[in-house]
Amino acid sequence: MARAVVDEETFIGLVEKLGYAAAAREIGVNERGVYSRVARIEKRLGIRLFIPTARLERRSPNKDVRRDVTVENGSVVIGSDAHYWWPHDISTAHAALVHVVKETQPSVVILNGDVIDGASISRHPPLGWGVQPTVVQELEAAQLRLKEIEEAAPKGTTLLWNMGNHDLRFERALLTHLEVFRGVTGMALQDHFPKWKIGWSVAINWTKSHPVMVKHRFKGGDNAAFNNTLKSGVSMVTGHLHKGEVRPFTDYRGTRYGVDAGTMAEPEGLQFEYTEDNPKNWRSGFCVLTFNDYVLMMPELVMVRDFQEGEVMWRGETIKVEVPDPVSIH
Repeated sequence: MARAVVDEETFIGLVEKLGYAAAAREIGVNERGVYSRVARIEKRLGIRLFIPTARLERRSPNKDVRRDVTVENGSVVIGSDAHYWWPHDISTAHAALVHVVKETQPSVVILNGDVIDGASISRHPPLGWGVQPTVVQELEAAQLRLKEIEEAAPKGTTLLWNMGNHDLRFERALLTHLEVFRGVTGMALQDHFPKWKIGWSVAINWTKSHPVMVKHRFKGGDNAAFNNTLKSGVSMVTGHLHKGEVRPFTDYRGTRYGVDAGTMAEPEGLQFEYTEDNPKNWRSGFCVLTFNDYVLMMPELVMVRDFQEGEVMWRGETIKVEVPDPVSIH
């Protein structure tokens, strides 16, 4: 294909309006050439072009499926897999998330699935005659912990909750046995957490050049975080596997990130007795995303260092948070 001569201002305008593929057709060059020229312009001018991705723009799911948020400058705090259990037990990671929310004053807080555990309605059997919290106790625990996050967040913060497989146990159990009560207040998880918008995923800056997808799970296995961004084509934050890791991936379009936000529960907590005391490659903590001119900076992990002492690692420092002793249930 012959190379077309288009001045830089016209080129930028076409790419930002049409995206890579359509701009290439309009100019009369191959798409790879457009990627390369964009990269040269961004490097020389020290800017990021806001380029729509047509494939992403075509789909607009129902708002109860996908929540769209825009963050030009600021932070998003994402905690996953809290598995809140007893009302008066507070994990180190949860206390640290409340602390970081106060410090960073994020515009968005996302709980990325498995907020409740659903132990008493689980397919996993208890260990012997071990005591498990009831559904009422788990709901109370989650309400207390979420209220602490709400009070720490600045006024106007968007509070979002992506459904996880454990969260689904609540409505699944009700619909399995009491389907005739569908629609009655209290039968939906949303009824108990009115300040949080519950859905399947959160799309951050979806029409910009560095979109981010946040959802509970996508790919599985040891390389899930890497495969999530590889297969989705965008930066993605997930939970579910409790790994707590950041996996960058770079191609012609630049660098994007696959993030596993870890678990806000303690990996050796009673919620996980079903693992039969096997070693778990899990880490307790959560994720902080920072945006500058709509561009995602390197994602940060806040990781628990010492559960007993309430110590977490963040930005090269050890931070101590106050964690009350768990209440005995035996």
